[in-house]
Amino acid sequence: MGQFDGAWSVAVVAEQGNCDRAYRFGVILRGGQIYYAGGGDFTISGRVQPSGAVRGSIVRGLDRADVVGGLRGNYGAGAWASSGTWRCGGHWDAERRG
Repeated sequence: MGQFDGAWSVAVVAEQGNCDRAYRFGVILRGGQIYYAGGGDFTISGRVQPSGAVRGSIVRGLDRADVVGGLRGNYGAGAWASSGTWRCGGHWDAERRG
């Protein structure tokens, strides 16, 4: 079991572009893998290194946001940028929920 395993709440905030201002996603971390805990038309995937470094993606249809950042203890933060019709960017913050 990885040190970051569990349920996380992730707030994704757009600071530029034509995206909605903010989204909140539930994700599950298990063995270094990131899984989306919600339903709907999003796909969230990625990896967390033992150091806490995060690299992942959020996909909806033809749009994709690439996510980078890091986790430390029960919190995390980083940046994201999208391609496709979104063409947005901003930051994200995460908090472990369980």
